[in-house]
Amino acid sequence: MTPSAREKRRRKWNELRPAARAASSRSIDPGETCDDGNVADGDCCSATCEPADAGTACASDGNGCTDDVCDGGGSCVPLPNGAACDDGVCCNGADTCSGGSCALHAGDPFAGGAACNMVLQ
Repeated sequence: MTPSAREKRRRKWNELRPAARAASSRSIDPGETCDDGNVADGDCCSATCEPADAGTACASDGNGCTDDVCDGGGSCVPLPNGAACDDGVCCNGADTCSGGSCALHAGDPFAGGAACNMVLQ
């Protein structure tokens, strides 16, 4: 009789090295410093459950106003930055990130002019 698909998966799982199996449990077991539930490297918690150094870049959350970095404990965290951004409104001046969003504006570049007072139809 041939083994079932479930039995094949169980056997394959048991072939993995113990540290890799333990790293995918999502709970910190003896000998682990972090556990993110997978056996991948490069995501702030390694396949052997060791955290990446604080400040190491990690996967982007898609927000241009944050820098995503490892916290040194196995998690990726977004840190606000002061990068240039664009809120899509020309009449509030040059935009800059603040507090994790495109929130600082240099003011009306058309001060005293009619360009920002026009109503588009």
